[in-house]
Order: sequence, then C-alpha cells, then structure tokens
Amino acid sequence: MDNDARQLASAAQQYFLESNNTTVAIGYTAGTGTLAAPLSSWVKQIGKGYTGMPTSLDVSAVWSFSHPLVSVARSYNSEGQKQ
Repeated sequence: MDNDARQLASAAQQYFLESNNTTVAIGYTAGTGTLAAPLSSWVKQIGKGYTGMPTSLDVSAVWSFSHPLVSVARSYNSEGQKQ
C-alpha cells in the first residue's frame, strides 16, 4: 500500500506541474488495479482490491484507502508519505 500511495502521489504531483491544476481524478478500478487518464500516463496499474480509494487527489490534502488484508485504512499526504 505504501508503495502504491507513493506512486499515486508522484503521478499526481507530475500532473499538477504539467497541467497547472491542483486537483486530479484518480479513476481507480479495484478489480484490475488500473488507473484512468490522466494519471494513467504515469502509472498504469497499482494493487488490486483497494477500498475507500478517493476519487481525486488534491495538491495539499491528506487521503486514505484500505485493503481487505489490512485491518485499518492508512492515510497519506500529498507526497505519498504515511500520516
């Protein structure tokens, strides 16, 4: 989960830099672990089965998600660091 969070945050940061936006849609499909555009330009796939995945990331927001094999949701900052 931690590595996937870093990948998502890194892709979001790259998107923010290139598009001059501060929010980006994630477009995560739990069954396949795939991401939709625009983040799919940087990350095609992360782990499967995550729940509670946010629908978007903000440049300064804390976000969280969980997985059935982990008993609690984990929170991450906009750089993908655990909170």
